[in-house]
Formats: sequence, C-alpha cells, structure tokens
Amino acid sequence: MYHTKIHAYVVIEVKIGELAPSDFGQLHFYINAVDDLEKIEGDNQTVGLLLCKTADSYVVETSLKGMNNPIGVSKYKILEDLPAYLIDKMKTIK
Repeated sequence: MYHTKIHAYVVIEVKIGELAPSDFGQLHFYINAVDDLEKIEGDNQTVGLLLCKTADSYVVETSLKGMNNPIGVSKYKILEDLPAYLIDKMKTIK
C-alpha cells in the first residue's frame, strides 16, 4: 500500500503461525522489490510491517540486527481474544 501522509510504500505481511527468522528475510525481499519496481524519486523509504500471532523479542532483535530497511513487528489478536462488545459490533456490520 502507499501511505499518502508519509509518502512511502508500506509492505504488510501477516503470518498465521509462529514468527521465524526467515520471515524477516522474506519481508526484506518484498521491501526491496517494491523499491525496485514501484518507488519513484520523492518517495520516502519503504516501510515493512510484520504482523504475527506470537513474537519472541530475541528472534525479532536478532533478525533485525544489521538490516537497513525500517521494519516493525506487532502481534495481532485473533477473534476469540477480542472483547465481547467488539464481536457483537462486528456481527452487525454488513
């Protein structure tokens, strides 16, 4: 996607399993591919966001060491972990 306020592409990757060091290499590849194929003069650095079910801080820190691309990591909650009032609201959205 392209973020119009920061003038940069954002590559978002969602992992359904446990976070693995290889996930960072894959996201790094996608960021570089967007830079090569889509980014134009005036665009800021492409940002990578890795969303995963679980994230071990040692794996994150060690995997990101030495990488120059800006990459963020965040855990997501699955539907069962959402508060009941949000689940009810989602059911009413059509």
